[in-house]
Amino acid sequence: MQLRHIVLFSLCLFFADNVFSQIKKKDEKRRESVSLQVADTMSSYYQSSLFEFPNVNKVAYYRNEKEWKTLSELNRNKDWKTMYPLLKDYVAKFGIVNFYKDTYLIWRLAKITEMYGNFYEALLLYK
Repeated sequence: MQLRHIVLFSLCLFFADNVFSQIKKKDEKRRESVSLQVADTMSSYYQSSLFEFPNVNKVAYYRNEKEWKTLSELNRNKDWKTMYPLLKDYVAKFGIVNFYKDTYLIWRLAKITEMYGNFYEALLLYK
């Protein structure tokens, strides 16, 4: 009886190890593919107009209450498609202080850019 349990347990370990190694191989291939794609496409901030930030040296902190309320409502309603162009415009107006006070907006823009925009631009936003 105990020998049967040992054999069954050994088989379970063998199959589990096989499954996990296959998952690991797929994940490594996916990561390798993504890193190659990034190297072959947009990999520098200057390749996108999103990273120009004309207000950085002109305005310390940009805040427009009307735009902020609209963005907050769209975020609450998870209306990402409508929010995307508005958030992109809002973040483009950032002053230097916005980059540490409103980091959440940059993260949200990266997530939405990943869904509706350019995947490689999103990677740069995450950086």
